[in-house]
Amino acid sequence: MSANNNKNEFINHKLKHKNMTIEMNEVKIKFSKFKIILLELGALLLVAGSIWLLLITDSQSNVDPTYMRLIAIAGIVLFGAGAIYEIKQLFDKKPGLVINNDGIWDNTSAISGCFIFWTDIKKLEILKDKSNQYLLIHVKNPEEYIKKGSNGYKRYAENE
Repeated sequence: MSANNNKNEFINHKLKHKNMTIEMNEVKIKFSKFKIILLELGALLLVAGSIWLLLITDSQSNVDPTYMRLIAIAGIVLFGAGAIYEIKQLFDKKPGLVINNDGIWDNTSAISGCFIFWTDIKKLEILKDKSNQYLLIHVKNPEEYIKKGSNGYKRYAENE
């Protein structure tokens, strides 16, 4: 849908979802605490599995121990970071997404957290899978939004 032509239609569209509230031309979508808890449990299980892999490294003869240690440490770091992020999300009181007449406030991931004006949006897409809906926002000036970021992804995206 074209962002400028259909913003009011998008804002006023009455999607039925338990985590969504509509207040006078503003839609607020909260995070699903249940899904965050499931992600947290998954991340913690993967950290535990990575620690276990690190502990059994020396007793394995089929795989190079250095290779196993590297994979285990990478797993601990990656899934540990995910677990920390999910704990932060669990206690975050801000909505994940706010859509109003001025634009969209995106607080849905570790690489988001900025306001996107309708004038900067080229196209909106709603993608669906079995149990989730995703809002894909195409902006006219992605470099500007990358510069607004303050995390490691910003540095990664600038180097691409």
